Amino acid sequence: MVNNRFFLKALLSLGISLLLIALLINGIDGSAELAIRAKLFSVLSRTSRNALFLYMLATILQAFLRTVRYKVLLKSSVKNDEELPGLLRLFMVTMSRNMFTDMLPARLGELSYIAMLNLGFKVRADACLSSLALSFVFDLIALVLLLLGMIGYQLILFGVELWLVATVIILSALCGLLLLFLFPTFSG
Repeated sequence: MVNNRFFLKALLSLGISLLLIALLINGIDGSAELAIRAKLFSVLSRTSRNALFLYMLATILQAFLRTVRYKVLLKSSVKNDEELPGLLRLFMVTMSRNMFTDMLPARLGELSYIAMLNLGFKVRADACLSSLALSFVFDLIALVLLLLGMIGYQLILFGVELWLVATVIILSALCGLLLLFLFPTFSG
């Protein structure tokens, strides 16, 4: 019975998502409505199916890896495993968080992660907040590593852009400050 309810909720979510996309496409108004709609369908029809499949696969893989990261962070924050949702349910929370983060301004979608875990799965708010904060810091560290890779690539080919070096320095300092803020016992 529980699996049927879960499947029906997932199907309902998919239906609502498709309805919202249809409304957004239909909601294009103004004098250039037909031209924009024709251009949109032209671009979508010429999109490579292989590229679309790889994009979907990469998105699902990224969400799964983020789910595993949340699971590890939450496991270290809660007192017992009964409080944690299973991997599939946490995966659905992660996918929903990704959707809300893309839809809402100023990363307000991140709060949906806390709300879904706290209200839906009864995970303590402090565990939700700490796992979200740490995952944000890990995202920034990953961004620094990508930018360092870009600097290495630029060094090999044509020279380094100074704005990129400044960005790496600022992000590294921000990561250090956030880690000091999150782990004050290690700072002294």
